[in-house]
Amino acid sequence: MAKLDIKSVETLGRFENIVSASPKEIQDVARALRALIADVYPGVTEVPWGVQKNIGYGIGPRKQSEHFCYIFPHAHHVNLGFMHVAVGPSRGCNRHPGVRVSAAWQRDQPHRSSLAKRLVANGRAA
Repeated sequence: MAKLDIKSVETLGRFENIVSASPKEIQDVARALRALIADVYPGVTEVPWGVQKNIGYGIGPRKQSEHFCYIFPHAHHVNLGFMHVAVGPSRGCNRHPGVRVSAAWQRDQPHRSSLAKRLVANGRAA
């Protein structure tokens, strides 16, 4: 596996510790999303939040002002959440619109491309 271009701030947790609580196929999805984020944003800052059990990504370690997305693994899916609404219609008071990602996502090239486009749009809004 190639080394990802990620600056991980591990003072509050580690990526592997957070995803290891989920089933293997969900761990694989979380790792694939992490690789997609690193591919779209080389040098991205990653902050694993151990207590909250999610991993934030952005231009720096500050969650509210520097993160543009996060990965939140669950038992049957992974949430890829976005900190800012940069594409699509307004979702009312939903500050963190996101996408539920299942294991089938890894086999769906058009879906992966769509998520990459949303990452680019939301990263620019950060």
